[in-house]
Amino acid sequence: MKDIVSEIITIGTEITLGKIIDTNSAFISQELIKIGITTPIKSSVDDNFKRISQLLNHAIKRSNVIITTGGLGPTEDDITRNVIAEVFNKKLVLHPEILGHIESFFKTRGYSMTENNKRQAYIPEGAIIIPNPIGTAYGFLIEINSYLIFSLPGVPREVRLMVKNFVIPFLEKRFSNFLSFVEIRELNLAGISESKIDHLIGDIIRKSENPSIGLQTSDRRIKIRIVAKSHARSEAIELIKNAERIIIDRVGKHIFSEGDTSLGEVVKKLISINKLDFLVIDGIKGVLINSLNDIQLGIVISKLEELSLLFPDVKLKPNSFDPKIYGKEITLKMAKRFSKEIVLLVTAESKEKDDKTEKMKVYITLYFKGETNFKEYNFQGDPQQNCERAATLALFLLFKRLRKEFGNSFLNS
Repeated sequence: MKDIVSEIITIGTEITLGKIIDTNSAFISQELIKIGITTPIKSSVDDNFKRISQLLNHAIKRSNVIITTGGLGPTEDDITRNVIAEVFNKKLVLHPEILGHIESFFKTRGYSMTENNKRQAYIPEGAIIIPNPIGTAYGFLIEINSYLIFSLPGVPREVRLMVKNFVIPFLEKRFSNFLSFVEIRELNLAGISESKIDHLIGDIIRKSENPSIGLQTSDRRIKIRIVAKSHARSEAIELIKNAERIIIDRVGKHIFSEGDTSLGEVVKKLISINKLDFLVIDGIKGVLINSLNDIQLGIVISKLEELSLLFPDVKLKPNSFDPKIYGKEITLKMAKRFSKEIVLLVTAESKEKDDKTEKMKVYITLYFKGETNFKEYNFQGDPQQNCERAATLALFLLFKRLRKEFGNSFLNS
């Protein structure tokens, strides 16, 4: 048998209208990949009989495992069970076990069951019941030839429980001889653009199959994700390590962590381990201090003039202002006054601004044990994103200096 491939269909007009966010498919695909089952296709569809039917018919032509969520409630628009029964030519059959659970569910909560709840006790003939201990909507599993169709309710906490308690154990048992071990390594980068990374490792990405290599970008970091599959876990790990060595060789100076560890967390850890006294002067709306998740590390200012109140001898001259000289003077004086080994100053000037975009000039000064480093950047875009980009660049400047001082040990062994 080839690799097991799954497909997820989330059903509900509230999803397609954007009234709620689909978290179910993300959770399910994360659980499936842990046992070596990939989910290359996800779909969302409204409560429409014809469109759900079309999706199911397409799904069974390309996937071994189909998982639907939603549409198993008691109301007229909960039609998933009816569609599945018709698509696979099955009758809907009343299950006393399910009906008894629903009646007990309402009774223990002091409510009486309405007649429409009885609809939830019907599932396609021959289907396997998937218990739902915390809700009234039981799920079910239909097996057609080599295809498995799991139908689950739409409530996220119910989905999580049913996937962990039934779906994953069932798949592990059914496909025990075919499932692969999956290893995932995520490398976090800063101080480099996505296009530059692609230029440096694009050839590896294009040729990658196992392990597969891809990029994911955000305002705070860029991730390089490496995914390897093998029937032996040790082989999957070795595939990851081989790819990682090549990537580190090409872009290692921009990598600051693995997994979900943020740049702020890395910087705080390095400062704490090495017992350094650190001060932040945040002139970008508190975004830098928030990145460190510690308000005690510094002060937030709204304009440069506020610092002049602390140091009257450092004069701001608007017509001849040199941010590099000013930043050096201020960080040096702050370090002396507050006995700090590190001072990180970030200030910004808004050049042009409307309701949605802003041209911002950012000045970053790092004082580190008697040395100063100055950087200047120009941003254009959403004001909040501009501040987040500035915070990331400031922290990465500090991270590089810490790495130079204390070694390159930011990756797990």
